[in-house]
Amino acid sequence: MLCIIRPSLPRTLRYSRVPICSLTNVTRSVLHERRNSLLSSQRYADAPLSLALKANIEHDHLTEVQAASLKPALQDKDLLVQAKTGTGKTLAFLIPIVEKLQQRKSREGICAVVMAPTRDLAMQIEEQARRLLVGSEYSVAHAVGGTDMKEERRQLTRKCCDILVATPGRLLDHLSDASFVDKVSALDTLVYDEVDRLLEEGFKQQLDAIVELLPSAKGSPRQTMMFSATIDENVKTVAASHLEPAYEFIKTFGEDEAGTHEHVPQAYHLASFADSFPVALSVLQDDMEEHSKSTGSGMKSKSKAIVFLPTTRQVDWATAVFKRIRGLPAVYDIHGRMTLQKRNFVAEAFRKAESAILVSSDVTARGMDFPGVTLVLQVGIPNDAEQYIHRLGRTARAGASGRGVIVLDPSETFFLSLPQIRRLPLKRAPPLPADQLHILSEAVAATFAKVPSDVKADAYRAWLSYYASHTHNLRWSRTRLVEEALDYVVGGLGWHLDYAPPIAKSVATMLRLGEVRGVEVVRDEQLQSSKEEVKEKKAKWDKHSRKRAKAG
Repeated sequence: MLCIIRPSLPRTLRYSRVPICSLTNVTRSVLHERRNSLLSSQRYADAPLSLALKANIEHDHLTEVQAASLKPALQDKDLLVQAKTGTGKTLAFLIPIVEKLQQRKSREGICAVVMAPTRDLAMQIEEQARRLLVGSEYSVAHAVGGTDMKEERRQLTRKCCDILVATPGRLLDHLSDASFVDKVSALDTLVYDEVDRLLEEGFKQQLDAIVELLPSAKGSPRQTMMFSATIDENVKTVAASHLEPAYEFIKTFGEDEAGTHEHVPQAYHLASFADSFPVALSVLQDDMEEHSKSTGSGMKSKSKAIVFLPTTRQVDWATAVFKRIRGLPAVYDIHGRMTLQKRNFVAEAFRKAESAILVSSDVTARGMDFPGVTLVLQVGIPNDAEQYIHRLGRTARAGASGRGVIVLDPSETFFLSLPQIRRLPLKRAPPLPADQLHILSEAVAATFAKVPSDVKADAYRAWLSYYASHTHNLRWSRTRLVEEALDYVVGGLGWHLDYAPPIAKSVATMLRLGEVRGVEVVRDEQLQSSKEEVKEKKAKWDKHSRKRAKAG
């Protein structure tokens, strides 16, 4: 097992490293001022809220968006609120909802529905609502895709639910059931969270259909609130049709105010695909050293990093490697192939961790809020500049400090020339000394050898498919793509066999690689049979290992 402390390294190498993008005193001062600027002068103790609700709010002061929207929200006004991510938008709509719950004369079904663009964001909102409801008789539930809809409907119609957090598609499914429609007949509040993203994800038709299917509110008109980081013509169009004509528009930042991606310290490393992992490991060590402090029992680090990789299979491989390296904090992985329950478990564990590494696909790039993230590390080109910016937004939230680092192969430098990226404070990091890189590479190679071959093979196939979609920008021929892939699987993944991992004939045809030298093509059923055989052998080995451990 590789140890990140690497006591065998020469002292000059262990201590000559300069923390990449380390925060200067000036930068720390700016970030401290920014954190304070996000908070208003209004205290929750003085807000027109019940004592029970105040007791469940973990903050002393309202953020600017909370202060600006609280009064009109409590007055049942329709709102369109523009505020940046990480500024407290979720509590800005949940607090008024919970406060008005307590003013209701009776619990006639669902009081409020919050729509979110993704399952993960919906679950996160549900958890925040649950914290505000501690000690009360009220409850919150979710309705999202990827779960048993019949069981979900049974729970929603039979049990009492006051707040429902839902994705548009699943909410629309439930509105086809008369018993559910009856549950929302007394709906007081409808919230669109991240309405810009709801539209980007193609939910416009579903949103229109939902509003048509929701029964008219009994008594006073239903309140609708929309929250968004950006306001474009599409958002304005939806606001005009879904909000009351006299809706109030709230914006909590000026046109010249920088977004997270414009003020967070950022650096890029140039390293070959084969060297990308040793360099990434070096960046993580820098962050651990920068955020470490001496305790009675030794050094303790508060480094908390998210490592983004282009594909879920690469996430699997990198997680397998990181977990075999001693000296790192707890390592978690999260991606779209996981069940929603597993993703929620991992997200909550990472959220609560003081120091940890989360290896992630783009499932966490938007909407997910993790406190205390000190580093966002991206390995390989994102799909586009917007994705880079969204990933970076997982750090330096709510005024906290943080930094971003991206590791690129020299052939990926076109990404740095994209207009949105060129405007960012993205500076090149000093390259690692050759002897230090060599020592790191030799050390991680031993760890690569312990990762199962099928994990490496899957990562190779995923890498090949991902970069096949970027050959135009990379200016690679199909032959060059395969050459780079072979270098990567051997040097970057630790593949040790004499032949490349095989790919299915259907995939080779789709990627136009069937005739390219170096590609191992097999029939689809042959590859599937091989994978099943590997799984069977692994299951037998795991069973054998458990028996041995129990006997010992």
